[in-house]
Amino acid sequence: MGSRRACVVLVLIAAWTCPGPTAPFAQTPQAPPCQNPVLAPFATLAGTWDVAVASRLSGNPTDWDTTTAVSTIERAMRDCAWIERYEGRRRATPFEVVRVYGSAPGHRGLSVVAADSEHGALYLSTGAADSTGMVSFYTQVTTPAGEVRLRFRLLAIGADGFTTENHRSPDGGATWDLTGRAVYRRRAPR
Repeated sequence: MGSRRACVVLVLIAAWTCPGPTAPFAQTPQAPPCQNPVLAPFATLAGTWDVAVASRLSGNPTDWDTTTAVSTIERAMRDCAWIERYEGRRRATPFEVVRVYGSAPGHRGLSVVAADSEHGALYLSTGAADSTGMVSFYTQVTTPAGEVRLRFRLLAIGADGFTTENHRSPDGGATWDLTGRAVYRRRAPR
């Protein structure tokens, strides 16, 4: 019985100290970051942000809710995408948004997929940056009132902050109503 126990201990020690099949993977060089130039507007967005939010809660242009939130934006997939996790309150209840930003197919613009904890719908919007650096995303949705075009914009993108705006258009983009504005400021390290 003693020699059997010694063999088990010896096998366990050998398994503990011998390099296993994962050793070659530790020496594999890192793949280069994504080389997609349409993603350049997002280069400074990684980090944690304090957000001042104003949201229109109905069709009434004077029915607004103001609050604060925290947003964390992380680089993903070797900088080929960015993931935003936004947490705050809306109408005094918890409110969350998740957005994934990336390139549109063929590198012909940008895409964002978004969902929030109030509406539950998953929105896919496509867009592009203009010559001023503003990025606009558009999508079309069907509501009980008919077709509505939605626009999500990133404005004044800088290292220390940026602004987002949400608009809707019931007339195919001829006119736009502002439905929300969020001002992001980079959170100071603690």
